[in-house]
Amino acid sequence: MPAVYWAIFKEINKSIFRFGRDKASLVSLIGTLIALGGAVASFSKAFDTVVKYIVGLLISDQRVKDLLVTAISREFHVWPKIVTALSILVVFYLILFSYHAFRFSVKMKKRADEENEEKQRQASSSDYRGSLAAAIGLKFQHSRYFYEILDFDGNAKMMRDEAFSVTGLRLHHLVRMSSSTCAEGRSGEFVKVEGLPAGVHYDPSFQMRGTSKIFNIYFAPALERTATPVTLRTGEDIQRSFLMYREAIQLDGWSLDEPLESVSHMVVDATELVEMTVTFPLGYQVTERSFYRVRYDASQTPHTQEEKRLHETPEVVKPDTLPDGRFRLTLSVPNPVMGLRYFLCWLPPKKVDFEALKTTSISKEKPAPEKPTSEKLNAEKSAS
Repeated sequence: MPAVYWAIFKEINKSIFRFGRDKASLVSLIGTLIALGGAVASFSKAFDTVVKYIVGLLISDQRVKDLLVTAISREFHVWPKIVTALSILVVFYLILFSYHAFRFSVKMKKRADEENEEKQRQASSSDYRGSLAAAIGLKFQHSRYFYEILDFDGNAKMMRDEAFSVTGLRLHHLVRMSSSTCAEGRSGEFVKVEGLPAGVHYDPSFQMRGTSKIFNIYFAPALERTATPVTLRTGEDIQRSFLMYREAIQLDGWSLDEPLESVSHMVVDATELVEMTVTFPLGYQVTERSFYRVRYDASQTPHTQEEKRLHETPEVVKPDTLPDGRFRLTLSVPNPVMGLRYFLCWLPPKKVDFEALKTTSISKEKPAPEKPTSEKLNAEKSAS
């Protein structure tokens, strides 16, 4: 506990002598100048004059008055001046300390209130997730996305892995969607469901709706209750799914207003975990400050509270390198909030750098020319 008090004492003193352009710094500066001015003035002749005047007002006995005035005029009265100067400094220090201590307490109270509000918000988020799942009769344990960018042309494979439990909903039709605004072709779509109760079968179908591939999964008979989670996997191959270099990105008002490439997930179900993973082609380089963004719905409105929560959550973003040298990014969001869209994003290289990386990658992929062996050389000589 003494360590806490000492830390608070040091923090308040730092704020006293931290001169900036804010109101508190101005008060400290004025108080310091007045205190220093008073301390310096206590060694001036004006101090002697003021003291003599005060002695004349307080003491009526002329004999005592003359003795005091004589003492003040001698050299040894420097000690009272020192005491007076120190007293002035101490008084103004205590005034400034009280002022900054009050500001510090207000600041700490505001921070504590914000932390309590955040805890209540997270608690309510957890509560609504369970309540909503119970009300709907459907709960998702996780939604995981895997994107493998195959080459520098932006061709990619996408797979979505989900686990869900049915607790009362008569689920006979489930819809999943895969969107890509820059794709030039879609193929290889698939659906795989595991863990269905005995006697339940599924029938998938696919269709395009604008820039989105729709996965329809029909269950017969309808799912009502599952003893264990059901696993659903959907996926497809997407041609030119990623733009790959910075100049190709167009800020068209869709979700992100920054020149970043991204994958995203809109939370529309009560879900415990959302995870997105992107694997880049060998030799491709990306950078970014945080690698994630959170937006409300499909708008560009940032959700700063949720971004702050992710920033304070350990290992939300996991960058790593695979054994074959490819770079991989993973965003893990525990307890995502419904109605928000989560982005795993990165800053692609500029076009000139991208072309250099692409050229280097292609040259590495080409097989090295076969070195002639001694047997081959002898055979060529014999033939000639």
